[in-house]
Formats: sequence, C-alpha cells, structure tokens
Amino acid sequence: MEKKLSIKPEKIAYLEKMQDIFKNNSYVIFCNFSMLPVKKFEELRTTVKEKNGNIKVIKTNITCIAAKKTLSFELPDEMFKQNTFIVYGTDEVSGIVKDLKLLQKSKTVSIKGAIFDGSFLPASAAEKLSDMPTRQELYGMLANICASPYTRFARVLNEVIAQLPRALNAVSKNK
Repeated sequence: MEKKLSIKPEKIAYLEKMQDIFKNNSYVIFCNFSMLPVKKFEELRTTVKEKNGNIKVIKTNITCIAAKKTLSFELPDEMFKQNTFIVYGTDEVSGIVKDLKLLQKSKTVSIKGAIFDGSFLPASAAEKLSDMPTRQELYGMLANICASPYTRFARVLNEVIAQLPRALNAVSKNK
C-alpha cells in the first residue's frame, strides 16, 4: 500500500510568501548569521526597518524551491546552507548593505550574495552595493550642483566689492 504525501498548509503558505518576496522586491540579500547574538540581530532588524527594508530568517529547503520556481536564473547552493537570513525590499539598498558590512567586519554576519534588479550578484559584487550613494546623499549632491553657479557668482561679486577698499588702501600708502 502506497502512502499519500501530504504537504502541510503552513509550508505551502511559506512557499507562496517566499515566491512573493522574490517576485516583488528589487533586492534580496542572503546572509549567514551563525555568530550573530540575538540582541544584535534585533538591533539589525530595527535598523533595516528604519531603512524601509525587511529581514527574515529563512527555511532554506522551502526557500530554495521557491527560488527555483520563481527566478529565471539558478542560485548557487551555498545561498541555502547554514543559518541564513535575507534582507529584502524595494527601496534603496546601499544603506542596508553598509550596515551588513559593519557586522561582517566583526565576523558575526557574512554576506553570501544578492539578487539585485533581476540578476544574481556574488558576495563581492553584493558588498559593492554599499558604495552606491543613498538617496539622501544624492539629494545633497544635486543640491550642491544646483547651488554651485549661484555660490560662484556671489564670490565674484564679493571679490569686486572687496577690491575697492584694497585699491583705496594702496593709493593712500603711495601718497
């Protein structure tokens, strides 16, 4: 007599949730957290939330199946080994990767790789996402560029005005 396989509804719901994460986010970063204390993980969760991201400890087997069903490319097997969490979202990624790199320096977290705008990035390329400026930094650069001509014009006007007293001072010394 054959046993009929039944899949628990919770596992099906989890699979669908992971498929939604892969479909609806512009980035998904895979990280190993085997050395991360719980308190630090909670701090990281808060930091990621403040930057409009989400963090989730994954069930590696089900997430692997969800990735295979959802993505048009193959993810390396090491994305689904050991204690793994993902950071995902649709907003900017550079600030979050900067925070992950700080934890990586303390040897508590390691970035395994990332999905960014529909393609897989290995760990070294994923870490370079932190070099991108954040939206706030871009706004500051734009404001600086827009204000630059006005600033230069004001300096030229101030220099013209400052030359008059210098010229008068030079004339008075010559007499």
